[in-house]
Amino acid sequence: MITRARVRKALHPDVDPTVTTIETVWSDFRPIAGVRFAFLATDTDLATGKLLQTTTLLDLRPNLPTEEVVLQMP
Repeated sequence: MITRARVRKALHPDVDPTVTTIETVWSDFRPIAGVRFAFLATDTDLATGKLLQTTTLLDLRPNLPTEEVVLQMP
């Protein structure tokens, strides 16, 4: 499983366009439909060690049926 990744970018370019190295760490893996999904992700600025954001999944439902109208060209 991939548990961390690093990328050089601005976290929210519209708010602050400063590019920095951001490390994302995924954790709280839970099995859903035979696959392990991360329910928690944290983004940290590697230069300062500052926690930038946390994302928590509350629910994950894979392979839900899709309405055909969603896939049609307007």
